[in-house]
Amino acid sequence: MGVGNLLLSAAILFSGNTYARMQDISDYLKLPILCKSQFYALQKRYLFPVINETWISCQIGVLDGLSREPKMVLSGDGRCDSPGHSAKYGTYSLMDVDTGLIVDFVVLNKADPSVKNSNAMEPMGLKQCLSNMKKWNISINILTTDRHKTVRKILRVEFPEITHQFDLWHFCKSIIKKIIKAWGKK
Repeated sequence: MGVGNLLLSAAILFSGNTYARMQDISDYLKLPILCKSQFYALQKRYLFPVINETWISCQIGVLDGLSREPKMVLSGDGRCDSPGHSAKYGTYSLMDVDTGLIVDFVVLNKADPSVKNSNAMEPMGLKQCLSNMKKWNISINILTTDRHKTVRKILRVEFPEITHQFDLWHFCKSIIKKIIKAWGKK
Protein backbone atom coordinates (compact mmCIF):
# COMPACT_ATOMS: atom_id res chain seq x y z
CA MET A 1 0.00 0.00 0.00
CA GLY A 2 1.25 3.43 -0.91
CA VAL A 3 1.45 6.11 1.76
CA GLY A 4 -0.22 8.55 -0.63
CA ASN A 5 -3.30 6.33 -0.87
CA LEU A 6 -3.61 6.23 2.91
CA LEU A 7 -3.06 9.99 3.21
CA LEU A 8 -5.59 10.72 0.47
CA SER A 9 -8.15 8.43 2.13
CA ALA A 10 -7.54 10.17 5.46
CA ALA A 11 -7.82 13.63 3.88
CA ILE A 12 -11.13 12.75 2.23
CA LEU A 13 -12.55 11.27 5.41
CA PHE A 14 -11.29 13.93 7.84
CA SER A 15 -12.38 16.83 5.64
CA GLY A 16 -15.93 15.51 5.55
CA ASN A 17 -15.86 14.90 1.81
CA THR A 18 -16.94 11.81 -0.06
CA TYR A 19 -15.09 9.52 -2.38
CA ALA A 20 -17.51 10.44 -5.20
CA ARG A 21 -16.69 14.15 -4.90
CA MET A 22 -12.95 13.44 -4.92
CA GLN A 23 -13.37 11.11 -7.89
CA ASP A 24 -15.13 13.91 -9.82
CA ILE A 25 -12.30 16.33 -9.07
CA SER A 26 -9.65 13.82 -10.08
CA ASP A 27 -11.55 13.05 -13.31
CA TYR A 28 -11.57 16.75 -14.25
CA LEU A 29 -7.86 16.99 -13.54
CA LYS A 30 -7.15 13.67 -15.25
CA LEU A 31 -5.39 12.71 -12.03
CA PRO A 32 -5.47 8.99 -11.23
CA ILE A 33 -6.41 8.14 -7.65
CA LEU A 34 -7.12 4.95 -5.74
CA CYS A 35 -10.30 3.06 -6.63
CA LYS A 36 -13.46 3.20 -4.53
CA SER A 37 -13.06 -0.29 -3.02
CA GLN A 38 -9.47 0.49 -1.99
CA PHE A 39 -10.61 3.76 -0.40
CA TYR A 40 -13.23 2.00 1.73
CA ALA A 41 -10.86 -0.85 2.58
CA LEU A 42 -8.27 1.65 3.88
CA GLN A 43 -10.93 3.41 5.92
CA LYS A 44 -12.10 0.16 7.47
CA ARG A 45 -8.67 -1.31 8.13
CA TYR A 46 -6.65 1.74 9.25
CA LEU A 47 -8.62 4.94 9.69
CA PHE A 48 -11.70 3.83 11.63
CA PRO A 49 -9.70 1.89 14.24
CA VAL A 50 -7.45 4.92 14.84
CA ILE A 51 -10.46 7.23 15.11
CA ASN A 52 -12.17 4.85 17.53
CA GLU A 53 -9.07 4.44 19.68
CA THR A 54 -8.54 8.21 19.80
CA TRP A 55 -12.20 8.81 20.71
CA ILE A 56 -12.11 6.25 23.52
CA SER A 57 -8.87 7.68 24.89
CA CYS A 58 -10.22 11.24 24.84
CA GLN A 59 -13.59 10.20 26.26
CA ILE A 60 -11.97 8.38 29.16
CA GLY A 61 -9.96 11.50 29.98
CA VAL A 62 -13.00 13.78 29.75
CA LEU A 63 -15.26 11.48 31.76
CA ASP A 64 -12.60 10.90 34.39
CA GLY A 65 -12.28 14.64 34.90
CA LEU A 66 -16.04 15.23 34.86
CA SER A 67 -16.76 12.37 37.28
CA ARG A 68 -15.13 14.50 39.98
CA GLU A 69 -17.71 17.24 39.47
CA PRO A 70 -20.58 17.14 41.98
CA LYS A 71 -23.34 17.84 39.43
CA MET A 72 -23.22 18.21 35.67
CA VAL A 73 -25.15 20.45 33.32
CA LEU A 74 -25.49 18.68 29.98
CA SER A 75 -27.20 19.32 26.69
CA GLY A 76 -28.45 16.49 24.48
CA ASP A 77 -29.78 16.15 20.97
CA GLY A 78 -30.38 13.53 18.33
CA ARG A 79 -29.68 13.72 14.63
CA CYS A 80 -30.75 11.47 11.79
CA ASP A 81 -29.15 10.82 8.42
CA SER A 82 -32.22 12.04 6.53
CA PRO A 83 -35.15 14.32 7.29
CA GLY A 84 -38.59 12.98 8.07
CA HIS A 85 -39.50 9.54 9.27
CA SER A 86 -37.37 7.40 6.96
CA ALA A 87 -33.94 7.69 8.57
CA LYS A 88 -31.79 4.58 8.65
CA TYR A 89 -29.12 5.87 11.05
CA GLY A 90 -29.19 8.31 13.91
CA THR A 91 -26.87 9.65 16.57
CA TYR A 92 -27.50 11.05 20.01
CA SER A 93 -24.91 13.28 21.66
CA LEU A 94 -24.46 14.68 25.15
CA MET A 95 -22.37 17.82 25.60
CA ASP A 96 -21.08 19.38 28.81
CA VAL A 97 -22.47 22.92 28.75
CA ASP A 98 -19.60 24.41 30.78
CA THR A 99 -16.71 23.03 28.72
CA GLY A 100 -18.38 22.44 25.34
CA LEU A 101 -16.96 18.90 25.28
CA ILE A 102 -18.92 15.94 23.93
CA VAL A 103 -19.11 13.54 26.85
CA ASP A 104 -20.93 10.74 25.06
CA PHE A 105 -22.65 9.82 21.84
CA VAL A 106 -24.27 6.73 20.41
CA VAL A 107 -24.92 5.66 16.85
CA LEU A 108 -28.25 3.98 16.23
CA ASN A 109 -29.45 1.88 13.32
CA LYS A 110 -33.11 1.42 12.45
CA ALA A 111 -32.31 -2.21 11.60
CA ASP A 112 -31.44 -2.85 15.27
CA PRO A 113 -34.25 -4.99 16.76
CA SER A 114 -34.44 -2.74 19.84
CA VAL A 115 -35.22 0.30 17.66
CA LYS A 116 -38.90 0.24 16.64
CA ASN A 117 -38.67 2.93 13.96
CA SER A 118 -36.72 6.05 13.05
CA ASN A 119 -38.78 8.16 15.48
CA ALA A 120 -37.64 5.91 18.32
CA MET A 121 -33.95 6.52 17.64
CA GLU A 122 -33.69 9.81 19.57
CA PRO A 123 -35.29 8.52 22.79
CA MET A 124 -33.29 5.27 22.55
CA GLY A 125 -30.08 7.26 22.09
CA LEU A 126 -30.86 9.42 25.10
CA LYS A 127 -31.47 6.34 27.26
CA GLN A 128 -28.20 4.76 26.15
CA CYS A 129 -26.22 7.96 26.83
CA LEU A 130 -27.79 8.41 30.27
CA SER A 131 -27.06 4.76 31.10
CA ASN A 132 -23.44 5.33 30.10
CA MET A 133 -23.28 8.37 32.40
CA LYS A 134 -24.53 6.22 35.29
CA LYS A 135 -21.82 3.64 34.55
CA TRP A 136 -19.23 6.42 34.90
CA ASN A 137 -20.89 7.64 38.13
CA ILE A 138 -21.56 11.03 36.59
CA SER A 139 -24.37 12.82 38.35
CA ILE A 140 -26.44 14.99 36.02
CA ASN A 141 -28.18 17.95 37.62
CA ILE A 142 -29.68 19.59 34.51
CA LEU A 143 -30.24 18.23 31.02
CA THR A 144 -31.33 20.53 28.20
CA THR A 145 -32.99 18.90 25.18
CA ASP A 146 -35.47 19.71 22.45
CA ARG A 147 -39.18 19.24 23.16
CA HIS A 148 -39.47 15.64 21.89
CA LYS A 149 -42.51 14.15 23.72
CA THR A 150 -40.93 10.76 24.35
CA VAL A 151 -37.73 12.37 25.67
CA ARG A 152 -39.83 14.42 28.11
CA LYS A 153 -41.58 11.26 29.34
CA ILE A 154 -38.33 9.32 29.72
CA LEU A 155 -36.80 12.06 31.83
CA ARG A 156 -39.96 12.50 33.91
CA VAL A 157 -40.52 8.78 34.57
CA GLU A 158 -37.11 7.07 34.42
CA PHE A 159 -34.78 9.90 35.48
CA PRO A 160 -36.79 12.13 37.85
CA GLU A 161 -33.61 13.23 39.63
CA ILE A 162 -32.54 15.17 36.52
CA THR A 163 -33.98 18.65 36.02
CA HIS A 164 -35.18 18.76 32.42
CA GLN A 165 -35.00 22.07 30.57
CA PHE A 166 -35.90 22.91 26.99
CA ASP A 167 -33.47 24.27 24.45
CA LEU A 168 -34.41 27.93 24.02
CA TRP A 169 -34.23 27.79 20.22
CA HIS A 170 -36.69 24.88 20.04
CA PHE A 171 -38.91 26.50 22.66
CA CYS A 172 -39.09 29.82 20.76
CA LYS A 173 -39.72 27.97 17.50
CA SER A 174 -42.77 26.26 19.01
CA ILE A 175 -44.13 29.55 20.38
CA ILE A 176 -43.73 31.22 16.97
CA LYS A 177 -45.63 28.33 15.35
CA LYS A 178 -48.47 28.78 17.84
CA ILE A 179 -48.60 32.54 17.23
CA ILE A 180 -48.66 32.07 13.46
CA LYS A 181 -51.38 29.44 13.81
CA ALA A 182 -53.44 31.73 16.06
CA TRP A 183 -53.08 34.67 13.65
CA GLY A 184 -54.14 32.44 10.77
CA LYS A 185 -57.44 31.61 12.51
CA LYS A 186 -58.51 35.25 12.86
